[in-house]
Amino acid sequence: MGQLPRRIIVGFVDNSALKGSLGNTLFAFNLAPELSNGFGSEGQLSEIKRGSLRLQVNFREELNNTINVIMYCEYDSLIQISHEKTVTTDYN
Repeated sequence: MGQLPRRIIVGFVDNSALKGSLGNTLFAFNLAPELSNGFGSEGQLSEIKRGSLRLQVNFREELNNTINVIMYCEYDSLIQISHEKTVTTDYN
């Protein structure tokens, strides 16, 4: 199981929107338990959670056109650069 994202933005885009003829819709979900922005600017940090995440979407009516689902996920990660220019990360 991998690290769970802190924030997810999901977009549903009609194929014809890629040609500029239709608009699109974005939905943002903040999954942080304290609803922080993830940078500690509110003075709160939460531990990194691990698990799995599944997106299941049900539409009230059948879709007439094919759509694309776009997911943008933000993860907590740590990158350290020492005074000797050694880079250390907490991910592989």
